[in-house]
Amino acid sequence: MGMAVEKIMVKSVVELDETESVGAARQLMENHDISALPVVNAEGTLVGIVTASDLVIDYDDILPVSRIMTSPLHTLEPGADVSDAAHLMRKHGHHHVVVLDEGRIVGILSSLDLLRVIELEAVVE
Repeated sequence: MGMAVEKIMVKSVVELDETESVGAARQLMENHDISALPVVNAEGTLVGIVTASDLVIDYDDILPVSRIMTSPLHTLEPGADVSDAAHLMRKHGHHHVVVLDEGRIVGILSSLDLLRVIELEAVVE
């Protein structure tokens, strides 16, 4: 595709501390109209991700997200090509990839973001 992930990623990422509860994750997703939350530790280091799919199961709201998050997870750098992102997501069955720059969260990319690129390219052609 020849486009960098940083061109289409969402840059305003809502994060969740690993000690927060499943209930807090549900509330954040609802309040921000999002379907994935990168999970960080006390140092702000990415340690996992919680998605709306994880929350389909009726977990107790007080359960820490660290008990249900996906970890370890695959990440990309901002300069990675969107085709690499698509390959990574398809290969591992993920709908979200966290984008890191020198270990710092700088964005998140969803499968819907990739579909938007395909849709726009089809319009241009």
